[in-house]
Amino acid sequence: MRVSAMYAMGNSADDRWIETVIEELEAQSPAIRYEAARAAGELEARNAVSTLARLLDDPDREVQEMTVWALGQIGGKPGSQLMTQLAKSNDEALAEAATEALEEMEWMHGATRDMPLFVFDPHADEADEDDA
Repeated sequence: MRVSAMYAMGNSADDRWIETVIEELEAQSPAIRYEAARAAGELEARNAVSTLARLLDDPDREVQEMTVWALGQIGGKPGSQLMTQLAKSNDEALAEAATEALEEMEWMHGATRDMPLFVFDPHADEADEDDA
């Protein structure tokens, strides 16, 4: 149930869960650490970055990979610095995950964030009527 609760907290978009999520990043269970890392990323919990940085050395590989993803979601200079260092790692899988996280950071938090999902022209219908 605790794993499911961590999952739900991450999906809640409710900042009140951030402190609980950060506490669970240090849980004994790898499954809970994994979901807590995911939840920290989903909540964009900037105050979780230092704890997440320690999870990059977690004994559980899936926790490490989710931590990289979470740091990519959170963004910011500290996370970007960690991902830049990790992208140069000899560990190919983590280096690739870090590169993807850096790309995600750029897209989520960079200049492309201002890209509109669609362009609305309020006069488009008028132009169509004039052509008829």
